[in-house]
Amino acid sequence: MKNLIAIVNWNSRSDTEACINSLLADLPDQFDILIIDNHSKDSGWIKQLWSGNNSIHILLNDDNLGFTKSSNQAFHWAIEKAYDYVTFINNDTIVDPEFNRILERILNEFEPDMVTCKLLMADKPEVLDNVGHKLINTGELVPIGHGQISSRYNQSFINSGSCAAATAYSRKMILDIGIYDTYFNTGYEDAEYGLRATVAGYTSRYFPELIVYHKVSQSVSKIDNIEYRVKQQINIYYTYFKLMPLPVIVVNLPFIFIKYLLAVIMEVLLLKWNYLYVHWKTLTGLLKKFNIIKSQRTKFHNNQAVISSWKILRKQEFFLLFDVKRLLTHGFRREETVFDKSNKN
Repeated sequence: MKNLIAIVNWNSRSDTEACINSLLADLPDQFDILIIDNHSKDSGWIKQLWSGNNSIHILLNDDNLGFTKSSNQAFHWAIEKAYDYVTFINNDTIVDPEFNRILERILNEFEPDMVTCKLLMADKPEVLDNVGHKLINTGELVPIGHGQISSRYNQSFINSGSCAAATAYSRKMILDIGIYDTYFNTGYEDAEYGLRATVAGYTSRYFPELIVYHKVSQSVSKIDNIEYRVKQQINIYYTYFKLMPLPVIVVNLPFIFIKYLLAVIMEVLLLKWNYLYVHWKTLTGLLKKFNIIKSQRTKFHNNQAVISSWKILRKQEFFLLFDVKRLLTHGFRREETVFDKSNKN
C-alpha cells in the first residue's frame, strides 16, 4: 500500500525536525513524506536538510493557510499521486521506532478506512493523550482516555473518529466523503471528518500497537484564548447540526437544552465567568451562522448516503455520566483546565 505521511509546520523547527527524523529511522519503500510549511519565518532549513531525499516532498506556502487548508493540500497531493492512504502526523510528535513497520502491516492486512493510534503524552509516556473520539448525545466529540493510564487501552476497538495528530485515511473513503471542511481553520476539523466518515458508514479503528508520543497542542497553544475557545464551541454545534439526521437531532435536542442550562447554572454558582462568556458568545455566534449551517447540512445530506438514525443513536454515549465526571474534576475539585491556564497568561 502506498502511503503519504503529511506533516504541517509553522515556526516549529525543533519539533518538526525531531518528528521527521523519527519517521525516517525506518521508512518503508512504499511510504513518502510531504512537509507543508505555512510561511514560517525561516523555512529555508527544510530544503537544506531534506531536498536531496527522494522520499520527502516539500511544499512551501506563501501564506499561513492554517491547519485545515494546508492539510487539504496533502489530501489533494495524495489523490493526484495515487497514494492508497494519507497519514497525518503532527509536527509535535515522535513516532515509536516500530511505528512505520506496524502501520505498513496494518494497511496491507486490514485495509482500514481510518486508523487511530495510541497517542501518549511525550513527557509522561505512561499517560494517554487520547485513543480517538467518542460521540456524546449532546453533540460533543470528546477524546477517549485523555489523562488515563495507557495500559487500560491495550485492545483494539471502533471509535467515532481519530485525532489528526496521528491518523490514516484511505483513498476510497476520501474519494467518497471528500476532504476537511474549510469552514474550520485550526481545530476540530479532524473530529468533524471522523464523524462524517462514521455517519457515511465508514469505520474508524483503534490499533494500540501504533504508538505516537505527543507534545500536546504545541501549535494550538500559540493561538489559545477566549476567542479560540468560542470558535471551538461553535465548531461542535456546527458539526453536529450539519451531519446528524433529523431523527437523531429530535431525540437529543431536549438533552442539549438541559445540559446547556445546567452548565450555565453551575458556572454562576462556581463563579466561572470566562465560561459564561464563552457560552453566551457561542449562542450568539450560532444564531449568526444559522444560514451557513443550514446550507452545509443540505449539501451534505443531498450528496451523501448515511447510515440509519438508530445506528447513530447506538454509537452515542449519554451526556450525564461524562459531564458529572467533568464537573467533579474541574468544578468542585477546582482543577484547572488548559482554558483556565491560558487565560492567566
